[in-house]
Amino acid sequence: MKEKSKKFKFSPVELVMWTVFAILTVYCVSVLLIFIWGFITSFKSVVDFSIMGNVLGLPDKKLSELAMQGDNYRLVTLAFEFKINMYQYESIFGTITKPLVYSNLGFLIFNTLFYSVGASVMNIATCAVVAYVVAKYKFPFCKFVYTMTIVILMIPVVGGYASQIKIMRDLALFNSNLGILITAMTFTGTSYFLILVAFFEGIPDSYAEAAEIDGASQFSVFIRIFVPLAAKICATLILLTFITRWNDYSTSLIFFPSLPTLARAISQLSANPGAVENVPKGSFDKPQVIAGCMFLAYPLILMFIFLNKRIMGDISLGGLKE
Repeated sequence: MKEKSKKFKFSPVELVMWTVFAILTVYCVSVLLIFIWGFITSFKSVVDFSIMGNVLGLPDKKLSELAMQGDNYRLVTLAFEFKINMYQYESIFGTITKPLVYSNLGFLIFNTLFYSVGASVMNIATCAVVAYVVAKYKFPFCKFVYTMTIVILMIPVVGGYASQIKIMRDLALFNSNLGILITAMTFTGTSYFLILVAFFEGIPDSYAEAAEIDGASQFSVFIRIFVPLAAKICATLILLTFITRWNDYSTSLIFFPSLPTLARAISQLSANPGAVENVPKGSFDKPQVIAGCMFLAYPLILMFIFLNKRIMGDISLGGLKE
């Protein structure tokens, strides 16, 4: 008798896991294809892409000769040179005036790094301090803070823009580097606070008790014991926050109009490519805009290549060493 072919049966859990795996695989492939398409398109000329309709193919050697030599990226760097008009607003300290500024690539990179790195560090540091208090001090107010954070996460972000702009103007924090750092000192509006609360709750209280027996203060316990233990997860969260802020253009546009970032400059180029200064008319179109987007993506790709283990997780909790 012929043996009956075995039928593969999946449990409900395995079926869900394989379904999620298939969806994530399709998503990853689609993202990779978009990146490959963007990289190829950034080396096409306006004639090759827009006029001849070569959207999906490889660059034409004759039509895209200059573009294949990096001409699109050169035009993008020229397009980063634009004028930022004088800005004035009233505060409780008087009239604040921001003078006329001429933007260039160096100015945009400085603003982007200051906003991405500085704001990310201040944000995660604030989250870590508040999360430690909520996790280790069982006061009713701590429960209120935890619940309030969850509620705020469910409120649309744009709901607080008007009041935030008003407060920043009154305190002279609007359109300033100091305002970037101070406004980043918040633990609400992000799930990273909840991650840090869960992390600190998982650390045994015996660590703090042993230090208190030796005479350490509450502040010393946090700085000398819990901060080193949380350094790895905080570094990971700073990297993730940095990636988010690196691509953020709306914050600079709304709250810091005289401090443009690379993402904001590229978003303005894509919105109105025909009004770009220092670039000949008719030479700036979709391939140049895509080159600008790729210009913004390359640093993040390099970061992921070298720091992928940290970004993807690999977070472990170690004990104290003598």
